[in-house]
Amino acid sequence: MLSRSLLALALAAAAFSSAPVEAGEWSLDFSSSSVSANIGRRGHRVSTRRYAPRKVWVAGCYVNENRRTWVAGAQRRVYVQPVYRTRYDSCGRSSRVLISDGYYEVVRDRGYYENRRVRVWRAGFWRVTRRSHY
Repeated sequence: MLSRSLLALALAAAAFSSAPVEAGEWSLDFSSSSVSANIGRRGHRVSTRRYAPRKVWVAGCYVNENRRTWVAGAQRRVYVQPVYRTRYDSCGRSSRVLISDGYYEVVRDRGYYENRRVRVWRAGFWRVTRRSHY
C-alpha cells in the first residue's frame, strides 16, 4: 500500500514539476497516518491514508441450535413359528414333516426424524476490522 502512496506522490510531483518552483517551496512529509506533499505556492496537497486491519478476538461460546436428528426405531425379538408340511407315503398315509425349525428374529421398528435442541460449542476466532488507522 505504501508503494501506491509513493507512486501517487511521484506522479503529483511530476505534474507540478513543469512549473518553476523556487527552493523551499516544496516539501514531502511522512507521518504515521499519512503521506503528503506540498508543492509550490498554492500548497497542493496529495495525501493518502492507510488503514491497518485490526484483529479482534471473539471468544468461543455455547450456542443452542435446533437440529433434525434421526431416531432409530425400537429393536425387539420376535419368535418365528416352525414350518410343518403334510407328506403322504406310497400307501396314502399322511405324516407331518418339519421343514424349518422355529427361531427368534430381531426386528427393528421404523425410525423417524425429530427436531431436537442441542447445545453446541462454537470455537473462538479472530475477526478482522478495517477501522483503525496508522
